[in-house]
Amino acid sequence: MSPRVRWVCRSGSAVHSIINRYTNGVNPEQGPLVSTEPAPVEKPQTTLKTIGQIWGLIGLALLFGMGSYRLLRKAILLTYFGEGNPPGMPITWYDYPIFGIIILLGIGKAYMIFYKKLVPRTLARCRMALGETGNSLDYLLAPFCMLSLYRPWKMKHAILSWLVLPLMVLLAVSFILWVPDGPFKAAVDYAVGGALGFAALLYIVALFRLLGWLGTGAMTENHPFPKSAD
Repeated sequence: MSPRVRWVCRSGSAVHSIINRYTNGVNPEQGPLVSTEPAPVEKPQTTLKTIGQIWGLIGLALLFGMGSYRLLRKAILLTYFGEGNPPGMPITWYDYPIFGIIILLGIGKAYMIFYKKLVPRTLARCRMALGETGNSLDYLLAPFCMLSLYRPWKMKHAILSWLVLPLMVLLAVSFILWVPDGPFKAAVDYAVGGALGFAALLYIVALFRLLGWLGTGAMTENHPFPKSAD
């Protein structure tokens, strides 16, 4: 066998060996490509954390539910539909498109903000972040700790917590104080009140899911809440 043929055979064998090592998850220069360390295991939660989770869900359901009740009650007092002479302002034919557009926007915002963002994030904090400081006050203040104001997962969540949310509250208060009562204001109250009621319903469903999980053995791998939410 000529030297050139032997060199080609040796090169082919070396390439084949390297391919096999990478296929098996091993880097010939840096060791294994895949970490062999075991993944962190979530510890079983304590009874105190379970109580804090239940209280947090109840507290948030009450918070959003009370806001929904007040806004919807105010909207009903501002307007009435059909004939008769109850308190409030009558709704004319050209007010219905305004009501329809604003309420549809409220439904879309309820889905995108509460269902897709806020509620999953608070449930993730309920599962993973609640009580992580070691301070028992975390459980007493569970509704607050579960909101975005507590332990943001990322910088964008911190910005949302300390800048966007206070600005939204300021705008809501300004709207209540400065916008005169009328069909437009009533439509906004209907939309926002319905969105808050939807959020309260989501927390009630989450509470029943948590109770069901506790009643079936409370296995960590079957926890009904997400570990994180972006």
